[in-house]
Amino acid sequence: MLLCEKHGKTVGPHGLGMRNERGERLIDRCEEKKLAIMNTWFADHLRRRYTLASPGDRTRNQIGYIMINERYRSSVSNARAYPGADANSDHNPVIATIKIYLMALKHPKRKPRFLLDTLKNPENGADFSKAVFERLPKIQIEENSQIQWTNLKTSVITAANNVIPKESKKIKQPHWVADEIKSLFHKRRQFKSDQEKYKRIDKEIQKQCKCAKEQWLEEKCQEIERFKDINIKEMFKKIREIARKGPLPASRGMQLPIGRILWEPDDIAKRWEKYIASLFHDDREDDDKIASYESGPSILKEVRRALQHCKTGKAVGPNEVVVEMLIALQEDGVDVLWSLFKNIYETGQIPSELLKSVFIAIPKKSNALDCENHTNISLMAHTLKLFLKIILRRIRRKILFPLQSTISRLDKFNTLII
Repeated sequence: MLLCEKHGKTVGPHGLGMRNERGERLIDRCEEKKLAIMNTWFADHLRRRYTLASPGDRTRNQIGYIMINERYRSSVSNARAYPGADANSDHNPVIATIKIYLMALKHPKRKPRFLLDTLKNPENGADFSKAVFERLPKIQIEENSQIQWTNLKTSVITAANNVIPKESKKIKQPHWVADEIKSLFHKRRQFKSDQEKYKRIDKEIQKQCKCAKEQWLEEKCQEIERFKDINIKEMFKKIREIARKGPLPASRGMQLPIGRILWEPDDIAKRWEKYIASLFHDDREDDDKIASYESGPSILKEVRRALQHCKTGKAVGPNEVVVEMLIALQEDGVDVLWSLFKNIYETGQIPSELLKSVFIAIPKKSNALDCENHTNISLMAHTLKLFLKIILRRIRRKILFPLQSTISRLDKFNTLII
């Protein structure tokens, strides 16, 4: 069989010589891996096709190839042999010209955040609570927990979109650029044809920018000193404004333990799924010895206490219902959460949406390829956090009760002091 005969998408019509058994095996392998032999697809002169000549130049064979994934065939504009190359080999090198077409990455549009600090205003909080309970149907205890959660989530998010303002898009520019400096920018643009005036105004802009930046840094440092003993969170926020560093560049690929690098998003997602599952793997057997249901104390006071001690300003989880919105519902919201948590506690059925978490991989170093070189954080629903706080507090009381005689006191972190 002639090598110049076209064979599907693997071999082109411009090969050289006869195809032997090894050539057939190579084609079978290329078809299995979806590879195209590119130096058989271009109609070059015969002297640009052979890669090895027999002694005395009696026969010329084409045994060197450049193979590429069929998906990227259009990237290769030419592939040919170079018999006159100055190389210490009896084989002619095969060189391909490849044009790389980079795909434009489409970043998902970021949803504008709610200005949750406005709920601290009693009037805004009351308006939000009123909007929620106008849409929220009366929840009965005997209802399914899934229906209760769906009604609560729909009412809260709808009310938030109607009542709570959202942050506006910020224009990226230095904070220390004042209106006077901006007017100089406009004035400098008018004298672009007059180099002398343009340079004079440009020098004045640089001078004012330097003074304004130094003054801005001095004010920020004073604010950091002021917040050091008052509000640690606000202090670190001011520090980030001064010394903000971009995130470490993330790698587009992921390396398997055997060394192979994955590039396809689906393969990378499966690798992460397997790695996360290994972190949460538990070899212990399920304990099926619990024969009866043990009821706990009234959960109403515990819901109120959990809301009071829950931290605000946390990242939004899989759904948009955050702690600040639940706190703004006040006593009516406590009753709604009590009904939901009581149903979950008695039936053991948690709504499926509350069980979903978002895992975010943060690279520990630049271009990290291994899963172990990432720090994984999980974002979970704030409503489930409240419920787990209540369960954890009950477990803590259950454990500490037998130790009351040996415990002298507990510190603020509930650490035993004997």
